[in-house]
Amino acid sequence: MTEILEKCYLFSNFDRERLGNIIKSLDFKITEYKKGEAAIQLGEKYTDIFIVLTGEFRINQYNEAGKELVMQKAKSSYILGLDTAASVKKTSACNVLCTKDGALISFGAEKIFAEGCLDKTDRLTLYERCIQFLANENIRKFHKAEILSIRNPRKKIIKYLSLQSARYGSREFAVEYSREELASYLDINRSVLSHELKSMERDGIIKVHKNNFTLL
Repeated sequence: MTEILEKCYLFSNFDRERLGNIIKSLDFKITEYKKGEAAIQLGEKYTDIFIVLTGEFRINQYNEAGKELVMQKAKSSYILGLDTAASVKKTSACNVLCTKDGALISFGAEKIFAEGCLDKTDRLTLYERCIQFLANENIRKFHKAEILSIRNPRKKIIKYLSLQSARYGSREFAVEYSREELASYLDINRSVLSHELKSMERDGIIKVHKNNFTLL
């Protein structure tokens, strides 16, 4: 568990000794999930912060027709539920579904937000990291909204790939989504996505090999 927490954004700047003290203070618990189980449900109240220990989880919503809209895929060390736990009503605005058998580490958010549990310096550092993480997530959601506002499938795909290229600082990169998940994330039909990717390859815009993309 310690190795996973060292990679987590909240704890990545602590040395192992300080992290060990924090682990004792936060009193983590581990919950296992099977594929298909919901870890967080839309509309439910949560006061814990979750960190992916093993497996894979998918953050999603559903439109009026019941179609799944993928918001984000969460793998090892990713933080879940921080926005909910930090909000006034503490009501989740999304679902988190286990897509590959795994486990989540969790602890009460009040142990960071309220005084008394942690060393003052550690608490302030964690508080700052929480704000930074939420700011990064907010920017990502703006990018998502920008993508969804584009109607043309090709332009939508190009915008997404351009953002990924900027994220990785390279014209060659791998995306984290399967074709089905990517189609859901972009809110287009999977067959349309496949057709456009092949067409973009023929037009010399991209190269594609499974989840690996190169912008030409």
